[in-house]
Amino acid sequence: MAELLKEYALVNCDFTMGGISMNSGVGADAVFTATREFDMITTESNANGDNANSRNVNKLGTIEFTLMKNSTVNQQLLTLYLAQEAGGIPFYPSFSVRDPSDPMMCTAVQCWFVKQPDISKGNSAGEQTWMLKSHALQLLPTV
Repeated sequence: MAELLKEYALVNCDFTMGGISMNSGVGADAVFTATREFDMITTESNANGDNANSRNVNKLGTIEFTLMKNSTVNQQLLTLYLAQEAGGIPFYPSFSVRDPSDPMMCTAVQCWFVKQPDISKGNSAGEQTWMLKSHALQLLPTV
C-alpha cells in the first residue's frame, strides 16, 4: 500500500555534480531540466522515397539547473566555471538527479559549462540558472 502513496517533494531530490551537493539553495520552481539534443531514431530518405531508419548513438544533452542567487553552491560552480574558462585542468564531472518518488534516475556523463549564468539584479534575491552540456544524458532505473 505504501507504494501507492508516493509523494513528490523537491526537498527529497538529490542533485550532485562532481561530488558537489547542489541541494543547498535550489530554486523554488523549475529547478532542473534535461534535454536530449538528438532523436533516438533518425530517418534517411533517397530520391525514390525509400526510407531507412537508424538508431542514433549520440546522447549529447543539455542540463539547466536553477539555484537561489544567495546559494553557496553558486560560488563553487563559479570557481569551476572560471577554471574551465581559463583552460586549466580539464574537469568534466558527472551530474545526477535522484528522486525517491521516481523509478528513474537522470545522469549526465562528462559535463561542461556552456556559459556563465545571466546576471540580473532586482528587488528580490532572485535565481541563477547554470547551463551544462553532457556527452551522455540518460535515464537509468533506480532498482
